[in-house]
Amino acid sequence: RPGKGRALGAANHAAPSLTPARDASRAHGRPRYEAIQPHYNLLERAHYEGALQNLCLAGEIGVIGYCGLASGFLTGKYRRDGDTKTRARGSAAAKSMTPRGFAVLDALEAEAKARCATPAQGALAWGMAQRGVTAPIASATSVAQVRDIAGAAALPPPPEALARLSRAGGPAAGCIPCSGAISWRARASSSPAADRA
Repeated sequence: RPGKGRALGAANHAAPSLTPARDASRAHGRPRYEAIQPHYNLLERAHYEGALQNLCLAGEIGVIGYCGLASGFLTGKYRRDGDTKTRARGSAAAKSMTPRGFAVLDALEAEAKARCATPAQGALAWGMAQRGVTAPIASATSVAQVRDIAGAAALPPPPEALARLSRAGGPAAGCIPCSGAISWRARASSSPAADRA
């Protein structure tokens, strides 16, 4: 049917809302859900890990986590309160500037340094290594940033590094809103693209 969506994607759905949406789509012969965009990174794990992750794995739903760098905080560029005031995503990154956030950042920087990588590469490589994740979404504002984050694809972390980073972050009980939250959308093709958050 020309002009009709052939696949569906959704963002910010928890398992209790995605399950009936998926079931209704199937019952009415509509396109299946192919992708979900949860807020997911080393600091914000509660949106995806657990029920939603299990649902996506069982249903072969691609996972494209947005805010992969926690609004830039996981790049290591935000270290003082003043660092956030002149940056586009500074106010969102400031919400990660907590003792837990800096503990995660310290662990990330140590792992990155040991592998001659950047913190951004380490954070995205961690995301790509998580069960069910198709790819993380990370925004860039310069060619240099694009080159930096693209380097994550060539940096599969060893299992022990992944474990150390996961322990440092631990599942968050509550999640910090990311700038540029995404609304539900229909996909026009069966191979979802990693839209920017």
